[in-house]
Amino acid sequence: MALRLRKRTHRISKPKTRKRSVELSFRCVGGYENVKQEIRDAILLPMQHPELYKRLNIRAPKGILLWGPPGVGKTLFARTIAAECGASFYHMKSADIMSEWFGVSERRIKQLFQKANRSKPGIIFFDELENLAPNRQAVAIEDGRSSILSSLLTEIDGFEPLNQVTILGATNIPNKLDPALLRPGRFDKLLYIPPPNREERKEILRIHLAGKPLDLIDIEALSERTHLFTGADLEFLVNTATTLWLKKFVEDKKEKFCMKYFEQALLHIRPTLKQEDIRYYEYLRSTHERSVNSRSRLEYSPTYYG
Repeated sequence: MALRLRKRTHRISKPKTRKRSVELSFRCVGGYENVKQEIRDAILLPMQHPELYKRLNIRAPKGILLWGPPGVGKTLFARTIAAECGASFYHMKSADIMSEWFGVSERRIKQLFQKANRSKPGIIFFDELENLAPNRQAVAIEDGRSSILSSLLTEIDGFEPLNQVTILGATNIPNKLDPALLRPGRFDKLLYIPPPNREERKEILRIHLAGKPLDLIDIEALSERTHLFTGADLEFLVNTATTLWLKKFVEDKKEKFCMKYFEQALLHIRPTLKQEDIRYYEYLRSTHERSVNSRSRLEYSPTYYG
């Protein structure tokens, strides 16, 4: 009796199409006006006026790399970009692409680009891009990532150009990416997202403090006290202080939300980044930033820590 082998199929699950909404927009991101403007120019403008780009023979950017320290909001930026332009959003991590089966990873990449082309406008977001496209000259790639990188480059530079499909990448370590991926024509924009400055910290704090009693909260003082805090650090600080107050409020309904709970939280919360981390990322800006509207650099010359 002949045995029938069931054919093993590997498919990418259908992505959710995110439409523009009030809940998810650039208003959800505090500060970073320079990054927002760069995104509007590179993604929103070509999608809103494709006829002008065609008439003037202007090529819209194929890809944008968002890079910077962990916790600054790179993934949040990617989601708000898709919401702002009403595009289909494909959030891919290395685990979604890589497979132990020969040829499956490459097939997944091809299927991904085919789906994005069918549901345009679309945005393909590769999170932690360094896991998929490491520098082939710096590391010995023995797990198939070299062929994955080749497939990715082939799809970006395909015979048929991408039409209203933008590639977004995010990484904390841009110097670990393969240089072939970062040249103009593939990732045209390399946007550095630094830790928020004082004014940006104020805006981020206002967003996370929305809906909470603020009569006794000094946001100006908090922005001063939270030097080197990232957006994720600030969110954790607000949640911790609010939780401390909520415990007291359950016992005594007259307890007010005030600065003492932030003082208690700051005794145990430290910023994710250190000053030497900032110097290192400022050093990387000299070779890994490709942006017209970038924020001005630090006044001192950073020391290389690598």
